Amino acid sequence: YNGDKKYKELITINLEAGNKVRNPFSLHSMESYLEDHKINGNVVVPGASTIMEIKNNMEAILPSSIDYMENIMFDAMIQDEHGIFFDVVKENHSYHYEIVSNDKRFSAGEIVVNESVGFSQESYKDCNQIKRNYEKRLSNGEIYEQFQKRGIQYGRSFKNITECYLDYDKALSYLCLPEEQKSIERSGNSALIIDSALQTASLIHMNNNKNSVHSLIVPLSIKKLSFIQ
Repeated sequence: YNGDKKYKELITINLEAGNKVRNPFSLHSMESYLEDHKINGNVVVPGASTIMEIKNNMEAILPSSIDYMENIMFDAMIQDEHGIFFDVVKENHSYHYEIVSNDKRFSAGEIVVNESVGFSQESYKDCNQIKRNYEKRLSNGEIYEQFQKRGIQYGRSFKNITECYLDYDKALSYLCLPEEQKSIERSGNSALIIDSALQTASLIHMNNNKNSVHSLIVPLSIKKLSFIQ
């Protein structure tokens, strides 16, 4: 979406009519850190960045902010934006999206608005108390050494987990964005934070599968991702 009001009106009319809307997929918002995300030596678009690209474009069109996205699937890696689009169609109270080329689907998911998602008071936890119950602690160096062994070459922009506390089926990570990342637009920072959450999920799997020390591990799906305003 390029900000043109008439174009926005046209998109809105088509979505409300149940028609599929297609837009080109852009890597513009990711340019400042994309070189810091490589798999086996090749630059690959982070799944977290595709999520934020969809979210930002849809919020520019929709009258309400996005509460959450669910059933997010990553089917293939994106290495070049040429010939790639994102398609959106309204389905009841949600919007189904797909990132596609003419012969391949890269990602898909559902967008939900106006559900008033938020944290209850009980949702806030004492992190210091939680980490005492976890069996293992990994430092920043140990964390990214593990990813390096598995073929994921993170640059500075993506090495934001300062420490991670692990148990069999859960983990607690502490994040810190470097000073130079504070100049990145807000959506870029959000993508880096989401990527750190996906890294944390991968660390749980690595911790439970120590025999697969050289196996590539990347997230393939997210059941639900809530955005707390």
